[in-house]
Amino acid sequence: WGTATLAGNMALLSQAQGDFASALAYNQQDLDYDLETGNRHGESVALGNRGWILLDSGRLDEALDCYQHAVDIQEALGNKWEVARHRASIAEIWVRRHEPRHALSEFQRAIPVLRDHGAVFYLIDPLLGAANLLIDLGDLAAAREFLNEAGAIAAELGLADRLLQYHILEARLDHAAGDTQCALERLREMDRQATEPQQQATVLYWRWRLGGEDDDRTAAEDLYAKLCRRIPKFDYTMRLEELRDQTTGSENLFE
Repeated sequence: WGTATLAGNMALLSQAQGDFASALAYNQQDLDYDLETGNRHGESVALGNRGWILLDSGRLDEALDCYQHAVDIQEALGNKWEVARHRASIAEIWVRRHEPRHALSEFQRAIPVLRDHGAVFYLIDPLLGAANLLIDLGDLAAAREFLNEAGAIAAELGLADRLLQYHILEARLDHAAGDTQCALERLREMDRQATEPQQQATVLYWRWRLGGEDDDRTAAEDLYAKLCRRIPKFDYTMRLEELRDQTTGSENLFE
């Protein structure tokens, strides 16, 4: 058990450093141990972690297979909470495939179960994800409900990165409601609070998306290029490609 735990921890550390090949190798050790010992719950956890690594590296089909296998195991074990966690991860894959309705359906299946379980840390990302999609799909009232719940949790737990996402989505709601000036003022305030390169890049990206200023696009492109050189995450590379390919902002991710 100790060896499997060490392998799992080393996989997560390698993933955080952007070494996806090593992360997958360590994860395979963890998964092999669970398969050899017949630990079905451990197998599901390892598969979920493998899906996360594959998602980060842009191998979306393989990630989906891992998460679906994890769902099948937890459904057989009768663990609805773990099923919901994996379904929320499947939603993230549909987001990156630009399939918003499939993604929203998975989030909406997962959120009530996660909410009933009471472990609010695992609820916040699905709430933010659902709010983001609902803004894109034009259902601003429903987006606001999910966003308010997510913001309260982020504030309660003191999660700076999630609070940043919350305020960006508030800006998106302002913009979608026709108040671009208020949206950009929110983002300028977040720009002053963002201290990490990823946070700064995210704020600049949305300033460009909502305001269309090429200076913001250029600054965001520079930061995402630096992030990609350090950790080549799929989300960073996709943002960088978008910034390089376009010269004006476009609010709707799915148009």
